Amino acid sequence: MRSCVLCIGGELSEIIAAEMNRNKNNRCWVRKWLCRREIYGASSTLLRELAEEYVPEYRNWLRMSKEQFELLLAQIAPQISKNNTVMRSAIPARIKMEITLSYLATGNCFRTLQRLFRVSRVAISKFVPEMCDAIYESQRIYKVIENGLLPDGGFIVGDDAFPLIIYLMKPYLKVALSEEHTIFNYRLSPARRIVENAFRILVSRFRIFEKPVACLAQTVYTIIKACCAIHNYLRIISPNTYKPSGSLDEEYIESCQIRLGSWRNETNTSLPPIRTLGSNQSSRFARELRDRVCPYFMGEGAVPWQQRM
Repeated sequence: MRSCVLCIGGELSEIIAAEMNRNKNNRCWVRKWLCRREIYGASSTLLRELAEEYVPEYRNWLRMSKEQFELLLAQIAPQISKNNTVMRSAIPARIKMEITLSYLATGNCFRTLQRLFRVSRVAISKFVPEMCDAIYESQRIYKVIENGLLPDGGFIVGDDAFPLIIYLMKPYLKVALSEEHTIFNYRLSPARRIVENAFRILVSRFRIFEKPVACLAQTVYTIIKACCAIHNYLRIISPNTYKPSGSLDEEYIESCQIRLGSWRNETNTSLPPIRTLGSNQSSRFARELRDRVCPYFMGEGAVPWQQRM
């Protein structure tokens, strides 16, 4: 009986060992076709060809020129580069940045980017937020906000979707407005138009915002900050290319007419209206603050053209 049990136990051990070896052989640390990214991936093929032969399409892919890409990469490479290990080679910082910029510019899903660049979508989902953080933190806007260097005395401008609060100004309700209140509302309009233009330009440059972003909320915040940082980066170093003449709305003060920007002719740049946030109730102190700011536009801050609205 004992020998029978030992025999059965031995056979079971052999079966288990064989099954474990079979599963081990079937497992793969990295798929072979992904390992050939240095040869066949978009970084080594398509993007290299576009940079040399068709610069406009390269810019469409990454929203910047080759020179601008290299400059930004040099700024963030020390923060995003990883060391190779005995198990596998690290994904180069260049490929990480190309994938991240392509993701923001085109809105392609991680699965599509996996096929193009031959980098697993699991890896992409991990390093895209890291890349976005690095891009944002490399730009001046991050340093200004983190160090509290925003100018004092200013306000954020909103509309009826937002409550009136001490740091956010919104127009008076359009009911029996006095001249003072009418001018106050009118003077807020150009600021709100600038905000609208900025958001629409952002959507036209970064197609990821054309549809819901399939990421965690915190990752979406990181993506938004990165896009704003890239927007400012390109607007400063390449204004004529990134923001060509006629692309934004422009108001002619003498005639009080508005010439609409070319971005309005582009498809899919519209953003859904923001729903009313919370109770939308204004505090008494916020209303009093607006009433104190309002006379500024009738006195020290008055301009001649505000009477011709």
